[in-house]
Amino acid sequence: MIYLDYSATTPVDKKVAKEMEKYLYHIFANPSSVHRAGTSALIVIDKAKDTISNYLKCQSDEIYFTSGATESNNLAIQGTIKYYRSKSGKKPPHIITTSIEHPSVLEVCKYLEKTRQAEITYIRPDSNSIINAEDIEKHIKENTVLVSVMYVNNETGAVQPVKKIGKIIAKNNKNRKIPIYFHIDAVQAFLYFDVKPMHLKADLVSFSAHKIYGPKGIGMLYKQEGIAIDPLMYGGSQQKGIRPGTLPVHLIAGFAKAVELLSNRKEKDIQKVADLKKLLIQKLKEKIPDIIINGDVNLLSPAIVNIYFPNIDPEAFMTALDLEGVCISRGSACAAGAIYPSSVLRSLGYDKERVQNSFRFSLGRYTTKSEIIQAVDIIAKNYNKLLS
Repeated sequence: MIYLDYSATTPVDKKVAKEMEKYLYHIFANPSSVHRAGTSALIVIDKAKDTISNYLKCQSDEIYFTSGATESNNLAIQGTIKYYRSKSGKKPPHIITTSIEHPSVLEVCKYLEKTRQAEITYIRPDSNSIINAEDIEKHIKENTVLVSVMYVNNETGAVQPVKKIGKIIAKNNKNRKIPIYFHIDAVQAFLYFDVKPMHLKADLVSFSAHKIYGPKGIGMLYKQEGIAIDPLMYGGSQQKGIRPGTLPVHLIAGFAKAVELLSNRKEKDIQKVADLKKLLIQKLKEKIPDIIINGDVNLLSPAIVNIYFPNIDPEAFMTALDLEGVCISRGSACAAGAIYPSSVLRSLGYDKERVQNSFRFSLGRYTTKSEIIQAVDIIAKNYNKLLS
């Protein structure tokens, strides 16, 4: 298998798996229990929060563990709207987001819009899938309470000007009675960019462990101290009641270990994937001159590239590559089974054929040069076969 779908998920690092094993068999108690075993588990949770907060340069009590980034995004958006609706008058609160967000943001916003719980403004990107920060400012209204923008687009790899957006929101908040919260989905940025919330001037930031060589089923929401949101679930006082439920000690320990490993090898990983992506594009263009990169390659994540392969049956192409062990994607893994075309690529104004025939390649820590060369050969062979 040649795995070129790291944006969908990453394999668990062996050191992470080894760390998790300790807490499956030895320190397994409920961390909310008051006995000695429970206290031992709670110490593991506290240590994990310290590891992650040290990396993010935030306070440990600003970290709220969730089941993953989808829940984190829902908690950030719905939690903000619930809070403001309970405090405000009849006029629904206003959210500014973009038309190229992950489904766990877009679908929540559509739901809030449909049920008239919030007004939503969707900012469209330019032809390179980049949001203009000034467009955010133009659409701020008196009842705007939240701006939600993904740092790195999960389909195209486009890097958004989140730091600039954060500065714009901070400037506007100086003259407002009701502050605007800034939420960032930093899932695809975690591995390769500076995601420190204070650096980005963000109030709420979503993360996921399985995108950084950690386990599935665990994510977190950074919530700045003093920021008020309502919980989505009830039934316990864990995590200040914001996200109740028994904490999974082994998953949290694995998340922290993945962050620890990331801090030790981030620059090395960045250089490796950037070099491999350059090689992938170069070799593909040599063998298939007709391909087109979706977006400006200089404005993309070092690990992601979205490429248009014209004049072939996309389903047949994907099947042929899969049969030969090459794993790529046609967009977001969360929508892989959907019959509708990518909303991200449609937002760029591409025609139907280009949207359907675009594929995401995402590289990672274990990708090798020989895999890239072998994959290109397989891709070129099958592409030319489908053309004939």
